[in-house]
Amino acid sequence: MYVIAIWRAYSEEPKLVLESYSAISSCLVDLSSCFVYGGLYDGAILIWNTSPTSRDVPSHIPVYVTSVGFGHHTKIVAIQQLSDSPAGKTFLSANSSSKEICSLDEDGDIILWRVVVKQSTYSSKSPGADCKEVVLVKSTHVLLRSMYPDISDLVCTDFVLDTSNNNYAFISTNYGFIIHYFIKGGGNSVRTFQPGLPILLRLSASRFTDGNINLYSKTNRQASDGSIR
Repeated sequence: MYVIAIWRAYSEEPKLVLESYSAISSCLVDLSSCFVYGGLYDGAILIWNTSPTSRDVPSHIPVYVTSVGFGHHTKIVAIQQLSDSPAGKTFLSANSSSKEICSLDEDGDIILWRVVVKQSTYSSKSPGADCKEVVLVKSTHVLLRSMYPDISDLVCTDFVLDTSNNNYAFISTNYGFIIHYFIKGGGNSVRTFQPGLPILLRLSASRFTDGNINLYSKTNRQASDGSIR
């Protein structure tokens, strides 16, 4: 059995243990909605509802799972949530709303998802319980490998979103350079940054399989050709 354990600080036992049918490669905890997202080695995404008022399904059982191959086909290396904004939280109908998350797999597929949540005050097992029906709707799917046809063995290892503008993603790779991608609201140009060159980001870390970590601070952003962008 594969699990995600959620702990309280200084506790001896986990607060929650979330079960998965397959190996988990990444995780995102959304404290505002009580959802936990798990990215799997087979490319699927699981969602758990950890709200204490949800009674229909035990909190350790996923309430949603994407079909294998529907979105990602390989290991998901990171899942990030876009910051809430008036434009990013859309009320689809009465008692319904949506957020956005972004996922990345090791082959360089970036998928932007709408997390559509429908509130329901009816529960067949516990009338009056606050239940949440959730589904992921694919908004954008980008294949980075198609933008780098000369690098057939490109592997993405992690990514972060710019804290000042969530539309920008910084993606670490097995080649040691950072890919800067504009994930929504503009052109799909991709720029790379070599190790040792500063990047405009409050704090980020690029991890590599050899155990090294490159740190980037918020100073300026310099492209691989040496120019300041």
